[in-house]
Amino acid sequence: MKKIILICSAGMSSSIVARKLNKKFKKDKEDIIVNSTYLGNRINLSKENNYDLYLLSPQIMNYKEVIINDYQLNKHQLLSIPEHLYVPIDESIDCLGTLIKDKINYQLKKEEEKGDKMKILLVCAGGFSTSIIMGKVRKWAEENKEDIAIEAIGKEAYTNIWQDYDCILLGPQIAYAYDEIKDSVSIPVSCIEPMVYALADSQKVVDLAKEITQ
Repeated sequence: MKKIILICSAGMSSSIVARKLNKKFKKDKEDIIVNSTYLGNRINLSKENNYDLYLLSPQIMNYKEVIINDYQLNKHQLLSIPEHLYVPIDESIDCLGTLIKDKINYQLKKEEEKGDKMKILLVCAGGFSTSIIMGKVRKWAEENKEDIAIEAIGKEAYTNIWQDYDCILLGPQIAYAYDEIKDSVSIPVSCIEPMVYALADSQKVVDLAKEITQ
């Protein structure tokens, strides 16, 4: 069984959403249970509860780093709930349930693939500029004997293939789409710094991918 804790600012909204999620998972015959709490209730967040996933409501997004540091969590144990899914109606709960299951499957995949090839998906406006970085990273990986697979695509294409990758790196020209993309996938997403992108600095691109997938 997978144990999940949903955290909000006061505890009222999280209990409603948790109840709806539990109803959905029971109906779908998923072995997942969702508990709820509020940010100030440190007892329910203690390590002995051994939660597999920590869900953060939109109201407490700014406390993400505090929670990670206070409870010594891996950042991949946290899932920030998009605001449009934090609504106790069936459509939103169904989408949130799917996102949670994708996140759990990603965690299991990472455990199974420890030591295997890192798979990076580069996304830019059209896929052309990132193809230059893709070529340089491939060359760098070969020269440094790093087991890395990397592909470059345009923004409109990521939705069909992101499940096959460990992380998504965005070109600076679509940094505006960071929240949109992050909220639609369950793998880590980050933006490549403009100078790194302009110089096509292969090692810094790889370092960024490693940092967000640790």
